[in-house]
Amino acid sequence: MAWREAVGEDMAAQTSLGQLRRGVLTVEVASAPLLAELVGFRQDELLTELRERCPREAIASLRFQRRRA
Repeated sequence: MAWREAVGEDMAAQTSLGQLRRGVLTVEVASAPLLAELVGFRQDELLTELRERCPREAIASLRFQRRRA
């Protein structure tokens, strides 16, 4: 899966993909520190990688949110 390859096994275990709606891919994140890392430091990198791996999906942006307990 492209997401697992883009983020690695450890981070993939702490995240799950939601819906792709109108070009926005929602990613649910297990913890606040990981959410901060993804939004603050990795968002652009991951978006570029996903666009390269999944060109047919037309991913325009990523939206990260805390996973509900």
